[in-house]
Amino acid sequence: GFSSLFKAGAKYLLKSVGKAGAQQLACKAANNCA
Repeated sequence: GFSSLFKAGAKYLLKSVGKAGAQQLACKAANNCA
């Protein structure tokens, strides 16, 4: 389902852009930046 797809995408982002980059993207995606 969507959840497993999201987890796979998150793992891909972590590998490709690094933890900080992935957190920033997630923050933007959630429109929840501090």
